[in-house]
Order: sequence, then structure tokens, then C-alpha cells
Amino acid sequence: MTNPYGRDAARKSADAIRARAGNDKPAVGIVLGSGLGGLAGDIEQAVRIPFAEIPGFPSATVVGHAGALVSGTLGGRTVVALAGRFHMYEGHPPQLAAFPVRVMKELGAEIYFASNAAGGIRKDLAGGDLMIIEDHLNLTGVNPLTGHVEDGDERFPDMTSAYDPELRALLKSAGEKAGVRTKSGVYACLPGP
Repeated sequence: MTNPYGRDAARKSADAIRARAGNDKPAVGIVLGSGLGGLAGDIEQAVRIPFAEIPGFPSATVVGHAGALVSGTLGGRTVVALAGRFHMYEGHPPQLAAFPVRVMKELGAEIYFASNAAGGIRKDLAGGDLMIIEDHLNLTGVNPLTGHVEDGDERFPDMTSAYDPELRALLKSAGEKAGVRTKSGVYACLPGP
């Protein structure tokens, strides 16, 4: 049985993206969640591909999500960005929600940067605060370790430092240099909306 969200499917999607955007290997794969979608407009030499034109990607349905993959340069680095994404609360299976990450990896991205808009329950968090995720709690009721494991995938990945300490420190430092205050915390992932 072929996995519609496995490595072969990701390779097919990546090949379709390369056919339109070129073969430049992205340094970073970015998910532009709610509130950060405008950053897609800052990507230079941009090639925009609607999700519906990428094999394995459905159209985006969430308001504020453009529903396009954008390839180009940002800050002098080659990037691939998702202006929107697929959510389980839209009825998508978790494998599809994660599929674009597999595609970005297949394109060559070694760094993954995800953003989203989320509520906070800590008293020191307010609307508009930027929080760097240190760890997460999976409260979706879905176990990502169940199901088919392909060659090269790990059944039980080490989650000791799921969020790279060096990248978190770099993000905090960049925020300080730009005069943007960040906070750190634990993200509780819920099924939503």
C-alpha cells in the first residue's frame, strides 16, 4: 500500500515545485502562520505556486491563509515558505498536516521555522507577544508515532531537544538586536480551532 504522505509522495511534490521554482536548495523551510502571512511579500525573486497546483496539497480554506508555496530569497538566504497550511480541525488527517514539512525536507531545507497565532494562559503573556517554543505538549489526542514508518524514519525520535537550543538562542538574539522582545515557553497543541 502506497503512503499518500510518505517519502515517495513528498519527492513527487518536491519535483513539481522544482520544475516551477528551480533547483536552488532552500536553507530554511518556513510556515507563515496567522499574522505572519505578509512576510511572503518580502521574499525576493519569488516564485509563488498555489497549493492546489502541487501534487498532494489541497487548497487552503482558512481565512488569512493565502494557500501558496513561495520560493525565493529572504535576508540573503534561499527559502521555501508556506503561506498557510493544513489543519486537523479542517478535517485533514495528521499525516497531511505534517506532509508539507516532509516536502520542504525533500527540497533540501535543513532548518524548519514554524509560526502560528495561539492563545496564552500564562499571566505574563499578552496578545501580540512573540514566544519562542522550548517544548510542547501534544494534547490533540493523536499519537504521531503510530502508523507506517518508512526507511530512514525513526519510530521513537529523541525529543530531548526537539527545538534546537542554538536556533532558539539565535532567534532571541535577533529579536534583541531588532528591539523585539520575545518570551520563551511551552506550546500546548490542541485540536482547535
